[in-house]
Amino acid sequence: MKICLLTDELSYKHGWGRYSIAVIRALLRHGADLRILSPKRLCTETDLIEHPDHHSISSFLWETRSLLSTTLTNWRTVSRLVSDCDVVHCITEPYAPVAALAAGKRPQLITAHGTYSIYPLTRRKDALLLRYAYKRASAVLCVSRFTERRLREKVSSVVTRVVPEGVDFERFQAHADPALTPSGRYILSVGPIKPRKGYSVSLEAFALAKKAVPDLEYYIVGMVHDDDFHEQLLESARKAGVADSVHFLGQVQDEQLRALYRGCALFALTPLTLGTQFEGFGLIYLEANACGKPVVGSYGCGAEEAIVEGETGLLVPQGQPEAAAEAMVRLLKDPELSARMGAAGYQRASLMSWDVTSAKLIEQYEATLSSTSRRE
Repeated sequence: MKICLLTDELSYKHGWGRYSIAVIRALLRHGADLRILSPKRLCTETDLIEHPDHHSISSFLWETRSLLSTTLTNWRTVSRLVSDCDVVHCITEPYAPVAALAAGKRPQLITAHGTYSIYPLTRRKDALLLRYAYKRASAVLCVSRFTERRLREKVSSVVTRVVPEGVDFERFQAHADPALTPSGRYILSVGPIKPRKGYSVSLEAFALAKKAVPDLEYYIVGMVHDDDFHEQLLESARKAGVADSVHFLGQVQDEQLRALYRGCALFALTPLTLGTQFEGFGLIYLEANACGKPVVGSYGCGAEEAIVEGETGLLVPQGQPEAAAEAMVRLLKDPELSARMGAAGYQRASLMSWDVTSAKLIEQYEATLSSTSRRE
């Protein structure tokens, strides 16, 4: 069985890239026969670039965010490259239409993560393409029940399955230089700087928590996706009198990220669901758990499935900095509770490996291929 995978990115800079790298590596460990299609200029993982069946395609055009232009640009190349494959799996949503058109009668699967599983449905031309891809797919593999519900609200006839994300547990057990860990007690957030990640809430919550824990600092790892929003956060920190305690680090190397996770008192990210924009799962909570840290997240998004409330972390209502601050202070002032949740999170993360996820994907490949063969 030859499987063709399409993805927009193979780097650790963004969630799509981290997911794609982990899935591909786990499938290869299972002995899967893969053909990988991705923009090689957006690939920073040398071993994936050197995979003998890795081919470059044009990237999703973020400037226009158009599925139509992405489809037209890649149509001929993808059609040629899937011609001898048994299953076509689009693991980032923007390539779903071109994968559906190129796949012909072959089984096709789509992984639905979050925002981009439904946002294109608000644009007329893109909506026609994406609806076609969803209805053509043997199944849409949603990373959470929350994503599945949001998708089925928009496309009720779609066939869905839930295949949760995993965590690269061993990656977060690797060495990290202690010198890369900031001194003192700090809260950590990881994720691109944009409104739906809820930094407006977590920053205000931090300012409130700092009144109860005066020596507290806040470190934020992530690329700035919205300059105006970043400036608003900086201004909010100044007005709250905590500007000197809020540190935007941008993108960091893997070893530094591990050091930051290991050194933090707790991890917090309080996503907001803003129309079609939402957090589909929340892999970063599992990454923090893999480093033995308790986490704080939001209800009403995929974080509900990444966090076991009261066991591996705490969930708070969206858009309520007071509730988030209360959760932070509760963990900061109760070392026993914090340690217990960190240990439970560590144990859970150790069981939610990408090998488990890839085994479920292989089951889907085999099932769809078998179903197609029976129909023929």
